[in-house]
Amino acid sequence: MELSQLRSLVAVAELNGFSAAAQSLNLTQSAVSAQIRRLEHGLGVRLFDRTSRSVTLTDAGGSLMPYARRILYLTELAATSVSQSQAPPALRFGITSEQAAHHLPEILRRFTEDFGEVPLQIDCAVSTDLTERLANGLLDVALAIRHETGRNGGALMGETLGVEPLVWVGTAGIDLPADRPIPLACNPEGCIHRAHAIDALTRAGRPWTVRYTSDSPAAANATLAAGLAIGVKADHAVPQGCVDIGDSAGLPTLATVTVELHRAPTAVSPAGSAFIDIVREVYARQVERRSRDGRLSGRRPT
Repeated sequence: MELSQLRSLVAVAELNGFSAAAQSLNLTQSAVSAQIRRLEHGLGVRLFDRTSRSVTLTDAGGSLMPYARRILYLTELAATSVSQSQAPPALRFGITSEQAAHHLPEILRRFTEDFGEVPLQIDCAVSTDLTERLANGLLDVALAIRHETGRNGGALMGETLGVEPLVWVGTAGIDLPADRPIPLACNPEGCIHRAHAIDALTRAGRPWTVRYTSDSPAAANATLAAGLAIGVKADHAVPQGCVDIGDSAGLPTLATVTVELHRAPTAVSPAGSAFIDIVREVYARQVERRSRDGRLSGRRPT
């Protein structure tokens, strides 16, 4: 088994296809396919079940995956141990702006305690952009959100960390006349919260208009707090000066969203593996904290 073959194995499995794996590894699709064929031939087993629509690991492929990851990890560890004089490569992390506000401070603090010498490149964007950048080899790790119903077809499937309810937010008592379009403050196209808001209003037959658009949570929150529009947030992210107005304004029920952790084949270094563990732990701890606070205050847990 060659390291290049194992990298291709991990890439195809993580990115759910040969095309995305080729982009991530900066190879042609035919080169990745050839590496997988040689690996299968050398082992005498089929590693992937291929159809026109999907690529999935066989039982043999699933058994090989943890060993492949471990081999790549040890290779990176060995290279690092003999080249201490070289600066470590940057770890590229993508996260949505609102998730960053809640989770990033603790993630950075914990990671810096053990890997302070590793540069971090932090990329904040909407989830669809993050998963696309990861598939294109521009990110190593991404904390992103997908539609619970999977309507963003073709999106990468990551490790599920949790499910978050969404709520309508605005100022208390905001006037939303039934004969006028509901003014929305949203992120740009591609934001999953925006898609849920528009979908829910359209299904309910409520007219709407996107009045304010910004990729800055601070700007969107200021618009909401000024009573100029309403928006959609995770129920733990209602900004100061705003409340959950869904019931009082007679707005349609919103779906939940799934928070996922995506890992590129490049994230096999000791620092990358440790960073992923930290993201999992920080997210789980904050979910438990919100649940505990909700029980103490009598609110439903998130």
